[in-house]
Amino acid sequence: MGLIKQGILGGFRKKTGTVVGAYWRKLDVIRALPRNSGKGATQLQINQQLKFGLVTSFLSNISGLIDV
Repeated sequence: MGLIKQGILGGFRKKTGTVVGAYWRKLDVIRALPRNSGKGATQLQINQQLKFGLVTSFLSNISGLIDV
């Protein structure tokens, strides 16, 4: 659900129909709803996703030791 903050001429946030309201570089902007790509991930992307998943799982296991 989109939220109109400043009346009909103001910006809005979140999704409304097929558009998305956002705040970008101090401007209220309206963008098209992003679509999923039909292309599969490349081998480099898959390798990077595996690395990121490994680091994420490691950090989630030791999160009790880390106090941010």
